[in-house]
Amino acid sequence: MNERKKWVSLVLLDRQYDKRKPYRLVLRETETGIEQQSVEVTIDRAFTDDF
Repeated sequence: MNERKKWVSLVLLDRQYDKRKPYRLVLRETETGIEQQSVEVTIDRAFTDDF
């Protein structure tokens, strides 16, 4: 199972996100663009600028 795990970094666009609104994280095959999985997520940004 460990060889199937991957670490990724997600970068959000600099815009307002509503923490009460559900968003979808969609995983797609890079070569085909076919959706492999979709997960509902909540985006609640504590900081809106870089330090």
